[in-house]
Amino acid sequence: MNRLPITIALLLSCTTAAADTLAPILVETEVDVEATEPQVGDVVLEEYTGSHRRIEREQLQRPGGSLGESLAFEAGVQHGQAGAEGSYSAITLRGASSAQTPLFWDGVRLNGAAQPTVDLSDLELLNLESVDIYRGSAPLQLGGGIGGAVALNSPRTQGNATTLRLQAGSFSSSGLQLGFSVGGQKWQSNTVFSHRKAKNDFSLINDNGTDSNPDDDRRERRNNAAFERNALLSKLSFNPKPNEQYDVSIQHTARDLGVPEWRNRADNQASFDTKVSLLQLNQRLTSLRDSDWNTRIGVHAQHRQENYDDRLSQVGIGAQHSRSRSESKGATAYAEHIGHYGTTALQAELRQEEMRSNDWIDDVAADAKRREQNLSAHYAWFNENETLTLTAGTQWQGLSDKYNGLYRDGKDRRSGDHLGFSLGAQFNPSESWRWQFNLGEFYREPSFYELFGDRGLHVGNEDLEAESGINADLSLLWRHASGEVQLGAFQSNRDNLIATVFSAQGIGHSENIGGAQVRGLELSVTQQFSPQWNMRITATAQDAENQSRIIAFSGNQLPGQAQLQGALRVNHMRPRSHWWFEGSALDGRFYDTANILPAENQLVINAGGTLTKQLWSFSLTLNNLTDEKIEDFNGFAKPGRNAHISASYQFKIK
Repeated sequence: MNRLPITIALLLSCTTAAADTLAPILVETEVDVEATEPQVGDVVLEEYTGSHRRIEREQLQRPGGSLGESLAFEAGVQHGQAGAEGSYSAITLRGASSAQTPLFWDGVRLNGAAQPTVDLSDLELLNLESVDIYRGSAPLQLGGGIGGAVALNSPRTQGNATTLRLQAGSFSSSGLQLGFSVGGQKWQSNTVFSHRKAKNDFSLINDNGTDSNPDDDRRERRNNAAFERNALLSKLSFNPKPNEQYDVSIQHTARDLGVPEWRNRADNQASFDTKVSLLQLNQRLTSLRDSDWNTRIGVHAQHRQENYDDRLSQVGIGAQHSRSRSESKGATAYAEHIGHYGTTALQAELRQEEMRSNDWIDDVAADAKRREQNLSAHYAWFNENETLTLTAGTQWQGLSDKYNGLYRDGKDRRSGDHLGFSLGAQFNPSESWRWQFNLGEFYREPSFYELFGDRGLHVGNEDLEAESGINADLSLLWRHASGEVQLGAFQSNRDNLIATVFSAQGIGHSENIGGAQVRGLELSVTQQFSPQWNMRITATAQDAENQSRIIAFSGNQLPGQAQLQGALRVNHMRPRSHWWFEGSALDGRFYDTANILPAENQLVINAGGTLTKQLWSFSLTLNNLTDEKIEDFNGFAKPGRNAHISASYQFKIK
């Protein structure tokens, strides 16, 4: 019996490397959607020649929604979740795995040597102001990514106000958010506290691992899937002079999570608890010393603690009880010169990470340290009438590792470096048309978990080599009086692709499986029918071919990657109400590298609405209206039909 589903769900629930894998929603556009002026160090869209998409706060705060689902509505993005609210959630971008897709929180990269993938359910969605998706070459300010990058943006000041939000939903889901913002001419402060929990005892069909024998199937409640999360975000900005800004932010998240067993055993007690704290400080200066230079200097420190407890050996391959701590510290210096015909940007980053793990059963401790340096330069040239933009960039990455109690290729340390490039072009022959082209290299060192990880059903590989490759994409945007259409084509060739290969016993092992080629077409359509009605359609056709050195895998599709993806959203908006309907579909996915376990096609339909009256807002969301059986990971069902409501009130402060 194939035990791949056990491995996938456990790895994902433990935020390890992926196994191969309220308010009105306004009319959405592909570009030029920044709600606030960019600060020094932010991505300037006029100088970015890739495909960009922003998701605003109104959609992110929809009750019963998730960050992964919001992102997956966009072309090129796919989302996987190992169950209900609070369970492991991750995205892939243009066929790049979650480990290969960097996520940033206010400019700080969350992926790292200790945490290769970012569990989106570990983040508090209510603490986000917007999310930017960059497909193709990642902007200089965010560093490189195989399929692009995703930037999470926390709220900026919203004036003097206090907001209270209550939420409730199916499966004993509930939430509370209290936000407080206040400010003056030279300073602003924003603090948000949130509490979320759910029992997640949704109904499912347990087939006892025998797909071909329906006689032993039974309907039961999901066991040991409860979660509880508390989060705090506090930001303070100070502007002593018109051209000088300082800001500090701190966020802390604590989550307790049950780890379900794939056969849903009732006595399962396995748990996975995390605590994460992130501190950032930035100084931004414009017109430095009356010149055309702007600068940003920032430092950050992140602490993460994970506690995995399966002492009864109910989920993994044996009894396990481990705790790991990881520390990430870094400093970034960014400078830009705005000239008459172009902008020069320089960035330097120094980052140090350390991970220490303790096996409390075998009384074994080990630690690994990584020091990383990144230097990059970028130039964007504009012609006189700004119809043509050409960009060129280069990035040098250097790192050194040191291990204690661990060995890589028989040694206790390693160092290496890589020099890459990026090229881009944008042509605007008229206000209605825009062409874009990008070409760039990428490079990724294996994480500590891929090298040494031993949790659940996963075993690391100390001999792994770094991934590398080349991205290319071309897109065309046509704007007309009532909407826009964007069509894009992309291709990515990858070498030394890191994947998890499974033995006959279902034990996963990190391997450089060889190469991969991902090619695809993306389509986005936005149409305004009337002042009240608008529609958005996205679609992706993708061929993620595994070019593995292993003959049995070569020519197959990369697991977890759908070949066809589509979504439709229709909005009806009035001054005090907003109603919406949406559907999304996936086709052509496999759970495994050998492509012998096809995933069922998905068609999910949701609907909802929002009513506002003065300072009150009430929202309702109905998910999975047709009660479809959905499994992003084999054997780990997501909830069927469910409903969520929220009510919020804003106290104005004079």
